[in-house]
Amino acid sequence: MSRPQTEQRGDRPARRPSGWLAGLALSLTGPSAPGCTQACTGPGCDNSFNAAAISAQLGAELPPRGALSPLDGWSLLRGGTDLGPNLSVLLQPGALWLGVPKLGAVTRISARAGSRELSALPEASILSSRSGDSFGEEITTLPDLDGDGEDELVVASPRWSRSDTTRQGGAVHVFSGLRAPPAAGLSQQDALLRVEGAENGARFGTSVAGCPDIDGDGLGELLVGSPWADGAAGLEGAATLLLSSELLGAPSPIDAGAVGRRWTGGGVGAAAGSAVSCAHDLIGDSAPDLVIAAPFADGDHEAEGAVWVLDGGALPDSGPLPETGALRIAGTVADGWAGWALSTGDVDGDGSADLAIGQPGAPEAAAAYGAPAAGQVLLFDGAALRDRGLTVPRVRVRAEAEGDALGRALALADLNGDGFAELLIGAPRRNPKQGSLEFFDSGALYLFYGATRWLGLRPEVQAEEADIVYATSQQYLRAGQRISIGDLDEDGLLDFAILQRTEAD
Repeated sequence: MSRPQTEQRGDRPARRPSGWLAGLALSLTGPSAPGCTQACTGPGCDNSFNAAAISAQLGAELPPRGALSPLDGWSLLRGGTDLGPNLSVLLQPGALWLGVPKLGAVTRISARAGSRELSALPEASILSSRSGDSFGEEITTLPDLDGDGEDELVVASPRWSRSDTTRQGGAVHVFSGLRAPPAAGLSQQDALLRVEGAENGARFGTSVAGCPDIDGDGLGELLVGSPWADGAAGLEGAATLLLSSELLGAPSPIDAGAVGRRWTGGGVGAAAGSAVSCAHDLIGDSAPDLVIAAPFADGDHEAEGAVWVLDGGALPDSGPLPETGALRIAGTVADGWAGWALSTGDVDGDGSADLAIGQPGAPEAAAAYGAPAAGQVLLFDGAALRDRGLTVPRVRVRAEAEGDALGRALALADLNGDGFAELLIGAPRRNPKQGSLEFFDSGALYLFYGATRWLGLRPEVQAEEADIVYATSQQYLRAGQRISIGDLDEDGLLDFAILQRTEAD
């Protein structure tokens, strides 16, 4: 197996919106001579682009087609270098939640009804009680767990260390209720419950997903990935299902090794649990199924990646995914990293959830060996998966050019309320002018409308054929690196937010 290099990059917005989170935007471009400054351009300029920008796009305002800037939309929020570029975003009716792992904080920002912007300052924040635990690196919702009728807020701390003798086992914290802003002075210790990873260095909480009821008690479940877990094979990774019936009544903190079912990657370096989902039924028994990605798993090709579907209606016992999965969907090329991102939703409106898988490491068809990854997205027909176990993609979306990393982020969601899920694909390394350092890592987000009988989606589709392309020529913007879905403006239609990097002001 082989893994990509860890990369940290960023970018600059075209216009300055109102401030947010009271983050100070500090210029990091140093003077090259007295009274003179010189902008950094091209590779190696990461530290000059270490803030974040988030644009919110409303489902009700989507045009039929078009080329749009990812920096425009219903609102644009901008942070400073004190917050860092790597934020997590959660859209909820009337509010946007932000995870700020650099500061170990989660904050809620209300949407002003009828306004074109969000509140500039947070109402309150939930703060970490420990430094360096990456509290807020992932945030999501969990269907009502404590029986009060409201969804819960889940905040992950994948670098949480449970004691002085353990390192980065990880943890997830569940806070009761989402609708009201957190009380002033709230911290990790005020969580409804905390589940701690059982293995050193496993980074439990790297991925999290709230699941509909699986165990029959009417309450939600939680699926948590720990891709750095060693297990029987080094760095094989794991995913753990935490059932509400096991969590309720258990004294907090809860040892993840003592509750739940745990499935491992089954091979050295597979990194199972890098991405997880449990929103839809893919097997066909009306129970939500578990989807667990192992993007560096070997198969017919080295590091081709694999995605496993586990039957939520007949949960298998803990064990290796190759022995417990109901379906295995393999990547199609060496070093493709299939499963880096995944999402489920009904693209063609036939009542069966379809499955989208990103393999951002895939090369262009005729690329030379060692060329920068172009990336692909594989879209699987849910009816074919359910009825015939057919694991051949119905649609393959190819990148515009090498180096785009198409498929690093994905979402399937019905944004316009027509009953068909739209396909959103991020290509954060996209350079609109190949070879130009000035536009290095501008990025792009592609939106394909869903339609009956997959109308308009041929077996092979180029990303530039998308109905809407969000892109602009601005270095290090990395548009499309992260996508969040939710009804922000409370109009009954889903909206989405795009996380981008920006230059310090």
